[in-house]
Amino acid sequence: MPSCLGLSLEGCAYDPANTAIVYFTLGDVVAALGVTLIVPQFLKPIYLFRLKVRRISLIAIYGLVFVGTLPIAIAALLPQFPIPRVAIIGHPLFWEFVGIILFVTAYGSLAFGSLAPITIRAGTVERFVRAGAALLEEGNERDCVDFAGDLARNLPFLIRLANFIEERREFSAFMLFRYRGMIKDGRYAASFFGIISDHKFCAALVTSSPWLAADIMNALARKRLSSRHAERFVQELALQTILLDQSMMSREVGYGGFSVAPVLSESLFGDHFIARTYTPFAGILFGSLGAPTRAMMMRLNAAAELSLQAAFGEGSYWPGPNFFHLQDIYESVFRELSEMKRANSLESGLSIEATSGVATLIKITRKHLATLPADRIYDLYQSNADGYDHGNIIEAVAELTYKSLEAIANSFEGVSDPFWSHVHGTLHDLFPFYENGTCQ
Repeated sequence: MPSCLGLSLEGCAYDPANTAIVYFTLGDVVAALGVTLIVPQFLKPIYLFRLKVRRISLIAIYGLVFVGTLPIAIAALLPQFPIPRVAIIGHPLFWEFVGIILFVTAYGSLAFGSLAPITIRAGTVERFVRAGAALLEEGNERDCVDFAGDLARNLPFLIRLANFIEERREFSAFMLFRYRGMIKDGRYAASFFGIISDHKFCAALVTSSPWLAADIMNALARKRLSSRHAERFVQELALQTILLDQSMMSREVGYGGFSVAPVLSESLFGDHFIARTYTPFAGILFGSLGAPTRAMMMRLNAAAELSLQAAFGEGSYWPGPNFFHLQDIYESVFRELSEMKRANSLESGLSIEATSGVATLIKITRKHLATLPADRIYDLYQSNADGYDHGNIIEAVAELTYKSLEAIANSFEGVSDPFWSHVHGTLHDLFPFYENGTCQ
């Protein structure tokens, strides 16, 4: 006799010889509970992070599953009772359907809540920052890379929030009340940039996910997003890119030159907007971070070359403090090399790499100056003609060259000195002599 799902039709009464169909047994209920208890053990930290931001707790998911077992158990036991099946609640299929709804809600919340990337909105910034800080503190390198995808998705929004409190240092009582939510979100966003400036997170980005790091930089440049709070994050990315031999830049800059697409290096050092806004060379001093190596110098030289070419390409001769940080870096490098020479621990390959970097900057500058009209060159060399606090980029390259020579001058030993080729080559590039003895 067919089951009629509670419809009052002839022949729909209970028939002990033909009990209602049950799709789930008590064994299925026990299996569902077992699977529910096992699943959280396979949730990665990034999944737990997304659940926290969305306020989906595992306790709530467990609760839905355990509650869902009750109607399934009722459906399994109901055919054993000889009761009329007139009302819909008297049919096992109804209770099974209720259980299915609860199970689908639980597993759907777990799946979509953990797999879908986070898009933060007003009011969710605090949860995002707190959960993200916990993940970065407890997670490993793989977890940091997983989190970077959600960060890149929301970075423009976080910068705009941080800029809201940066542009308004003081708030009136009315504004504190009117924009209290935005002020709170802005403060959390500003503090979060300090958290993601951690060297472990930035190192994971440039070594394990360089394309994502490049996408972040390209998004900042494309949307012209600037923030004082994000400066340290960009500078830490640049620092780890140059210092770490495992960074993508090591593969981009090698004996074959830029044979690999220089995605990371160009986004960090080859974009003039990033150079002017975030000063990626700030804070890189080899003296305080250990002795330089040849691989480091290769990456530093490539970064300096990209930055100089980007500035010349934009026709920007007053690029801000970034190049003056660069000249401090080269001064620090040559002082370290001079100390290594005194200790008889200077490798010839390292000194050659350092001196060739300065020579390349000189050649790029001279080549560009040769394309400028005389009046423009006069403006660049004229003192106090620009009205800027810092000198122009030509002055920065000149000071960089001078400081590289000054750092090795006290212990210079003439022709036998390891830096003889640097001194001779620099003077020859700056004051080239012809065969008749006249100079240019």
